[in-house]
Amino acid sequence: MRDFIKITLVANAGVFVEYAGLGFLVDGIHSEGGSPFSPVSSVELGHMREGSGFFKNLDYLLFTHDHPDHFSPRLVADHIGERPAKGLFLPGETRSSADHGRLFDRLQERGIPYWAVGLEPGKTQCFILADDVTLTLLGASHMGPQYARIRNTCFLLTVGGKNLLFTGDADPVEQDFGFALKEEVVDVAFVNPLFYHHPKGQHVINEVFRPSTLVIYHMPFIHTDTTPLLSMVNRDIQRHGRPDMPVHVFNQEQQSLRLS
Repeated sequence: MRDFIKITLVANAGVFVEYAGLGFLVDGIHSEGGSPFSPVSSVELGHMREGSGFFKNLDYLLFTHDHPDHFSPRLVADHIGERPAKGLFLPGETRSSADHGRLFDRLQERGIPYWAVGLEPGKTQCFILADDVTLTLLGASHMGPQYARIRNTCFLLTVGGKNLLFTGDADPVEQDFGFALKEEVVDVAFVNPLFYHHPKGQHVINEVFRPSTLVIYHMPFIHTDTTPLLSMVNRDIQRHGRPDMPVHVFNQEQQSLRLS
């Protein structure tokens, strides 16, 4: 019997993928307050460290870039101090703060493999994590001119023959994705609301990603949302939605998607 894939929203762009006894957490350890985006709760962070809730299997930690609504080096250091991981994929341009230093010291003390990745846009790197699990890293730029120098690593996670693409805050630049995904069938693509809203983002989604299913994430939880993002997303879905490409909006705690 083939194992199913379960994808669960943790908070903001934090997503947890379960497959065949393995767990992959993307952009899911942070607690930054003071922004409109939802932090990961202390309860969920505790579940991660304890292996309780739906975090019984938590093997790989993946981070697209070093912004506090995606990645907290302090909390990651706390986590691996209590619960080792099989591997971490970290932003390649991590700032040299005391928290970053503590994280790297903790990784070395615990002997945990890690990769600090800052690929040039359009470049790729592939890792075989298990017999039927492959992780391909795709270099991209962060969207927004104020973040032009920030690298955003996208993750193409292949589990059980399904390709899951996590784009974080990638700029919708066709050449950053075109070659890397030319031969790939993307089953589920995760994009933020600004990527979906932008005409270039629509082009990349429809002509490059061509996913069977699209998920819009990096949204505040619906019960605390004070932004116009959900209204914008709903209008964009009405404008751009296609019957052959279901769209899911991830903005509810522990919202999930199951693939078989």
